[in-house]
Amino acid sequence: MQTRRLNKKYGVSVVKIKETLDAAKTADDALGKSLRDELDQIKQAKLEELKKLAKKKRGMKVDPDQIIPRFSPAMLHKTFLAKLGQKVYANKGYVLDGFPRDYLDACELFLDIPKPPAATESGEQPEEEERNYEEYKSVAGRMPNKVILLEGTIRGDNTVSSERRGDDGKGERDP
Repeated sequence: MQTRRLNKKYGVSVVKIKETLDAAKTADDALGKSLRDELDQIKQAKLEELKKLAKKKRGMKVDPDQIIPRFSPAMLHKTFLAKLGQKVYANKGYVLDGFPRDYLDACELFLDIPKPPAATESGEQPEEEERNYEEYKSVAGRMPNKVILLEGTIRGDNTVSSERRGDDGKGERDP
């Protein structure tokens, strides 16, 4: 609802997580193939897990069509980087709806963070150090100039109350 208002008032594009992922999944490119492959792997793993559970609980039926896999954070980042790399978003601005979900997602999306070291020859994964995101630089052209965070809560009467916060961190209530 709020994104439509922003789009209408300021003419900025709205990038919704579901629409972005649906378009990327059907794309005939390397990213689309990668997304489809990951979804198939996740769905297959979940199916195997449910089949094992169904053996323990007699009478439980497993319907593969009811399994809805979730993308890994890495695939979400790749998908959004590809989408936001298009010229229309660099020139006109955009509103992200549904992603990033939190501060860490935003840091991963907008900052230049080096990849963790690869596994050693023995196959051991090095311990990942806790990251201090303040140390990383933003990627030119990727980091937005202005950020408005809209948070909504559903009240007891099923109406939505939202709060807007701008760059200064101060909020104002929207009834």
